[in-house]
Amino acid sequence: MAVFAAASFAGVQDFGKFTIDVPEGWTAAQSNAASAVTRDDNMAQVTFTISDTEGKSLNEIIDMLVTAYKANGFTDITTPEPDKDSEGYYSFNSVNPYGAACIEYVKVVDDEVRMISIVIAKGHEEDSAGVIQEMLDSVKMK
Repeated sequence: MAVFAAASFAGVQDFGKFTIDVPEGWTAAQSNAASAVTRDDNMAQVTFTISDTEGKSLNEIIDMLVTAYKANGFTDITTPEPDKDSEGYYSFNSVNPYGAACIEYVKVVDDEVRMISIVIAKGHEEDSAGVIQEMLDSVKMK
């Protein structure tokens, strides 16, 4: 069983549709398409995307994501399935072309698709996982 040290948080970041506690040693940034919190050494990143479903179902969106990942060289893509520990998200894992572990969480709420993408560089899973979980637990939708 892994034991994780509690994260020290630098402050709360307001991304418009949600807030999140950003840990010390991590940097928050926002673009038109996504909001991201990245470890200062770039060994891990959590990206949040909230967009219109454009009339697509959750299954159609997931199929599009998996197809795009395959086309972009992602490997070891698991079958998307309901994530038992999250509130209505489907999740799947993959490995990006650089060998980093990727976890995607996707769900549809009303006409929005909400996606959380976690990327952790190989060898940094243990020193990032606890901090990322605490960060995710701190998300508050508006």
